[in-house]
Amino acid sequence: MRSFTSTEQALITDSIELESGQRVVLLDVAGRRDMATDDVNRNIYCIAPSGQIIWQAGADGTIQGHDSFVSLRQHGDGSITARRFFGNEFLLDPASGELTHTEWSK
Repeated sequence: MRSFTSTEQALITDSIELESGQRVVLLDVAGRRDMATDDVNRNIYCIAPSGQIIWQAGADGTIQGHDSFVSLRQHGDGSITARRFFGNEFLLDPASGELTHTEWSK
């Protein structure tokens, strides 16, 4: 497993603390051309308290070009949703990083 570089660490714009002590984080990568498209489009990670990356968000099949995630939200029931720039919203499994498409809006 690897940890974030200092450059990646500086891109964290949102963080959700899990009961396990792990954190789900969102990196602000919108408009970046110095990163691989796959990393831009899967810009949500789970990080251990030690700083090591546990998982990177799964591929969801709705991606068209650069379509990074722009927000994370934890709901009262503990569920987490993530929204992409082009309007797709997903339920995020905090144990695995798998995504389930829930809606589209703009």
